[in-house]
Amino acid sequence: MNWHWLASGPAPGLGTPGGVHLNSAVVTGLIVGIPSTIIAVAAYFLSVRSGREAASASRVQIDAEAYTRAKDLYESAIAALRQQVDDLRGEVAALRGQLDRVTAQLRRRAR
Repeated sequence: MNWHWLASGPAPGLGTPGGVHLNSAVVTGLIVGIPSTIIAVAAYFLSVRSGREAASASRVQIDAEAYTRAKDLYESAIAALRQQVDDLRGEVAALRGQLDRVTAQLRRRAR
């Protein structure tokens, strides 16, 4: 491969002591670019995760509101049914009283 663009001067030969000297602009670009890329990727994944958590929190809030509405509806229905049961118990008691009076009248007539 031809890596001469990395060198700061003319390409040394194979037997040149000291090897290749990297261009300072390339080194600076690598030092800044690699961590920046890592930070950008991390920020992306954290933002995706944050978005999912926000959506999850939104769903939890909506579920909580739906639960509260359903609970209020059911409690209202239960209260209405309890009132109906109390009314029916009163009617049953009144009918039992009438039945007892009619039964007593019939027994008196039958004697």
